Amino acid sequence: MSEKKQTSKDNIYIDAEDDITSVIERVKAAKTDIVALVIPKRSELLKSLVNMKLLNKAAVDTDKKLVLVTKDRNVEQVAANVGMYTAKTVSSKPSIPEKKTLPAAKEQPVKHANHESESKQNPAKDTIKKTKPSKKSKPKKFKVPNFEAFRLRLILALLVLLLLPVAWYVMYRVLPKATLTIETNARSISLQSNISAVLEAPEDAVETVVYTEVSSRDDLSEQVTATGEKQVGTQASGLVTISNCSDSPLTLDSGTGFSAANLTFISQVDVSLDSGNFTSDSICKSTGGHVKTITVVAQEPGDQYNLGSRNYTIAGSPSGITAFGADMTGGSSDVVAVIQQIDIDDAGNKIDIARRDQDAREELVQELTEQGLIPLEDTFIATPGELQIDVEVDQEVDKGTISQAISYTMSGIKETDVLAIVLPQLEAKAGTLKIIDSGLSSANYSSTETTNGYSVVVKLNALAGLLLTEDQVYQAVLGRPGDEAATDIRQLEGVKSVEVSTSPLWSTSIPSDQSKVTIVINGNN
Repeated sequence: MSEKKQTSKDNIYIDAEDDITSVIERVKAAKTDIVALVIPKRSELLKSLVNMKLLNKAAVDTDKKLVLVTKDRNVEQVAANVGMYTAKTVSSKPSIPEKKTLPAAKEQPVKHANHESESKQNPAKDTIKKTKPSKKSKPKKFKVPNFEAFRLRLILALLVLLLLPVAWYVMYRVLPKATLTIETNARSISLQSNISAVLEAPEDAVETVVYTEVSSRDDLSEQVTATGEKQVGTQASGLVTISNCSDSPLTLDSGTGFSAANLTFISQVDVSLDSGNFTSDSICKSTGGHVKTITVVAQEPGDQYNLGSRNYTIAGSPSGITAFGADMTGGSSDVVAVIQQIDIDDAGNKIDIARRDQDAREELVQELTEQGLIPLEDTFIATPGELQIDVEVDQEVDKGTISQAISYTMSGIKETDVLAIVLPQLEAKAGTLKIIDSGLSSANYSSTETTNGYSVVVKLNALAGLLLTEDQVYQAVLGRPGDEAATDIRQLEGVKSVEVSTSPLWSTSIPSDQSKVTIVINGNN
């Protein structure tokens, strides 16, 4: 596999004694696309048009860009005829020389005896040959100034003059930025403090704060859709004749069922029957105290109860008792929608799903925060009211409504009240160091309900050390050289290290614009 050619330039220096074959081989062996062939002053090698064409062909065949480095005008003219690039030095910009007509070589006279004798015999003639007519010198042409080029140069110069202030402003006012990273002898202090939160704190209370309660209400309602059905037509009725052909009297209470064709009719009165009365042939008589006729009503509405005359069976009656009914009439069918218990239960479940407990919690947290209070999220309470239902089970309606009110409450305490309790505890732990950050902004609060309020546990991580604010640093460094400002800050008691970084590269001072300066103290900015 052939080695991949580089895209840089290779310089080849030839000697005056080199022949064209060795030069061509060196050009072909070059590993770069661009080859500069440096020709010595006394070399006659490339004054030959044939050698120049051979060299050019070798360069074209090997895809080389060949540049002849020479100051010899004869070599340049030969290169111009072939169309090859030349340069004065290896670092000069190459170009193809302007093609000019090469002067013809002067013929050298052949010296022999006859010429010499003739010259001696006719010196005048010899003088004539040597004397050449002088050429008339041509007057120099007046070069007309190029006013277009002059005007272009003038415009460019004016543009440069106008842009210089803008460029200076952008480079030294807009682009420069700086970051100061300051490490002090600060250390973290962990603290857990127990605080009592009550609605009204006595004057002599210790480690006690007053809490504020906020509340909201959510009224929810859902539609109850009837899914039950109920027959509301009229009930058929008719007369039934009862015969007691047994040996004992019989009493049938009101509500006794008489059934036929899988349908039941209900008696409306009590009825007492004597024991059976028979003829001499032991046939039960059709009249007498043992036979009674009463009215019965269909168990349910419906036209299916309109039955013709037929025998009926009596539920729970002894043998020997018979019943015959006349035509039953007046029954009609009509189905209506009614509310079932499951309809009410479904609507109640939908209310539970629609409750916005989490949204209400977030709203109360926001309300307490806007009042400048620390929300105690553990105190959040959701209290549902009683379900209000405007329909009843088995009621003949298509729809109803079920509603419920949810009350939400949450309590909060003032950060200043908490700070007044925890700050002395932090200062006791810090010793000679100053409290830089109390840690209340990121503290963790947990609370449990007590008989008169809440018991609050505060867990925080404070920072103690050199009390150095960003404003103090700004006042000390803005507009000053970076190393000088860093030196001054390092001299402050409690500062461990200061690093100043500026950008771009040419900027070494801290900008005067505070918005372009970032202050990082102990890793916080």
